[in-house]
Amino acid sequence: MLKNIEQIEVVRSYSKKVQLKQFEPIDLFSSYKAILKSGVSEEEIKKISQWLFDKAKDDVDTDLLNKQF
Repeated sequence: MLKNIEQIEVVRSYSKKVQLKQFEPIDLFSSYKAILKSGVSEEEIKKISQWLFDKAKDDVDTDLLNKQF
């Protein structure tokens, strides 16, 4: 299935909305993208996808914890 693909783009993102005060919602968002060359296995794609998601989630959680807004 992957043998005819020249390039694979994997994009993962994570967002969270928090309500600090009444009528003051804050949206936190992070996104990462990896462009993979051909020859990458489906297992590697899954691992990279999960790593990108984890990185985006960590960014949002860290910003929330450190109140980076």
